[in-house]
Amino acid sequence: MPNVFGKSDREDSSIFRAALVFLTALIILSVWERPCAGQVADSESPQLVVQTGPVGAVSAMAFSPDGRWLVSGSEDQLIRVWEVATGHLLRTLEGHTAKVNSLVFSPDGKLLASGSNDRTTILWDVATGKAKRRFVAPTREIYQVAFSPDGQWLASGSGEGIALWDVSSGKLLQGFGYGALKGHLFGFAPDGHSLIVESEARIATWSLKHEILTWEMPIEKGEPRRILATSEDGRLLALQDSHSNIGIRDARANQEVSKISSEPVGLRNPAAFSPDRKILACQSDRKDHAVRLWDVASGSELRALGNSLSSAIAFSPDGHKLAVAYTSITIWDVASGSLLQEMKGNVERPKNLRISRTNGKNEPVLLADSGRNFLHVWDLPSGRPPRLERYDSSTHAQFIARADGSVVITDWRDGKRQFIDALTGAKLPWLVDLPPSFEWHTSPDATLAAITESAGDEQIRIHVKEVVTGREVKSFVSKTKDVGTMAFSNDNRWLLTTSFFNRSADLWDLSTGESEHHFQGEDVVLSPDGRWVASCSSGAGITVLDLQTQVQRTFSGNGSVTFSPSGRFLAVGHNGPIDVWEVVSGRHVLSLELLSTGFHFFSPDERYLVTDSTVKRAQVWEVSTGREILPSFSRQGSSVRFSADSRWLAAEAADGSIKIWDVDAEKLLASLYVLNDGESWLATTPDGYFDGGDTAVKKLVTWNVGDQIYPAARFAKQRYRPGLLAGIFAKAGTKP
Repeated sequence: MPNVFGKSDREDSSIFRAALVFLTALIILSVWERPCAGQVADSESPQLVVQTGPVGAVSAMAFSPDGRWLVSGSEDQLIRVWEVATGHLLRTLEGHTAKVNSLVFSPDGKLLASGSNDRTTILWDVATGKAKRRFVAPTREIYQVAFSPDGQWLASGSGEGIALWDVSSGKLLQGFGYGALKGHLFGFAPDGHSLIVESEARIATWSLKHEILTWEMPIEKGEPRRILATSEDGRLLALQDSHSNIGIRDARANQEVSKISSEPVGLRNPAAFSPDRKILACQSDRKDHAVRLWDVASGSELRALGNSLSSAIAFSPDGHKLAVAYTSITIWDVASGSLLQEMKGNVERPKNLRISRTNGKNEPVLLADSGRNFLHVWDLPSGRPPRLERYDSSTHAQFIARADGSVVITDWRDGKRQFIDALTGAKLPWLVDLPPSFEWHTSPDATLAAITESAGDEQIRIHVKEVVTGREVKSFVSKTKDVGTMAFSNDNRWLLTTSFFNRSADLWDLSTGESEHHFQGEDVVLSPDGRWVASCSSGAGITVLDLQTQVQRTFSGNGSVTFSPSGRFLAVGHNGPIDVWEVVSGRHVLSLELLSTGFHFFSPDERYLVTDSTVKRAQVWEVSTGREILPSFSRQGSSVRFSADSRWLAAEAADGSIKIWDVDAEKLLASLYVLNDGESWLATTPDGYFDGGDTAVKKLVTWNVGDQIYPAARFAKQRYRPGLLAGIFAKAGTKP
């Protein structure tokens, strides 16, 4: 059949093939260029990644097998994934509730294992950052995790046991307790079927197949010897003796290769072998505290890197780079000793939080003390940038909450204590003199101050003065040699003073200046309404005195005691369950089966109880039901505060931010960051919208699409929201 277009089929075919090749080339070119040029489709959903940098001390590090990523674990319970070439944070892995001690990639780089003080080992999917499995072994804190060379097994160890897991199924294959393998795990031996362990009596390898020791080095009593590092293949051991010298030993040949003298620099953990076993990196604890590189064959020093203490080090897979970390992370070129990359902390870490009100209105104002001589004041409903209030560096700023919901901070200036309205920054005309070297405490309405001073003969005099006039109201001498804490009742009738030395307390009637009651106990607390005094003595339970009727009540429990704001409830517990009692009726309201640190408090409306537990996290409980709300909202020891109406909750977070929660909705509203210049700020939402100062936005905001990282400007048009905080709080509303 003739071609109607006047061309042969062969010609048509050639043209078609050429067009197809051209089109294919265009597609390949566009795909190749997209990540290189930083172009992504508008339809793709970017993940907002705030570049906080390391927060707190880094305790573990590991490079990915391809050398592109560096992971770090910290005391703040988080694992961070860094891009080595740029120093950018790719993502943060959340799952542990305590310090992360060990990190290791699987041989194929697809999995990451982490061991923590929370007694768990977590297996992470590297591509997604999601936890695949959580291993809980019958051991204590996990100090070391190690993959077998074929990636089929995962070993996790503490000082009292080692567990071996099947990676694919998650099953526990073997668990070793107090027998032959009591000691620390250091990894797999060269044969891939034995473990290297260390105990007080020996360093040994344990055959997993035959369950016997295949090699051991006894440690003589009085001659301490410990492993500082093992090579990646388990062949070389760096052993430190009682004089801090390091012997390099070949485990396979069972002989010493070389020796490194600790003089004059001193040597200690952390230490690590290069992948080719030719270099040992080790921290020095004298002179400049540098990490030093040593030639394994000769024991001679090659070079020193940096000049500060480190808490973790790691070689890249090719051995060309060394990561060194403490509160920041530096990456060094091993051959030249030059600094390649540095990841520093970029945000101020708040130490003390309060939520106040705006001119008596029920609108939240957040006060955050950075601990570095300034206070930030966030007027959340207005969305205005935070105001900075500086104070003297010689003392810590202290908050005084007044009955109207406002907050006063105190500052030591020109030899006197100054009082400043935290919301306006105005100096208040308070004339009471508060000496810096003695204890002092103000009443709830901030009209009175109790001040201690030495009265001689191991006695303490307590002055009660009017804050505004400085006039002394009462003065009395404590019956104890020290005064630990002081507390006023809300009506200013009572003052309770405690003695740590005598484990006792006195209740003073401020109308007479006389001690009305003396209490014995490790913890003695006055209820805010001034009706009850609770005292706790070890093994004797809790005794509560009704000051109105002089009737005593007893409650079971042991540990720290806390009253709710109205005195209705009593919470007690430390290193054991926390029990909540209704004081008047004696009814047992709630029992929380957790190991409390002894720190707990009620929300202003008494609906919630905040606890700190030994699983290293703060928790919020609904008193009426015992239900936990806002799970894992903050870490242990965090500053946590409710607003006066209990609607809002502010909490110091592990990443250096302040999290603002809507308690009723049980919803995270915003994360607030202050750049470490103390001035520029950033606010973000869980769904990735942001507002902030130009400097903070440029430095902190990046976007993650897959494993590609983009600067703030790339998605600013879609995600930047001026007045973000004002919009959030207008939408959330406030209680009448």
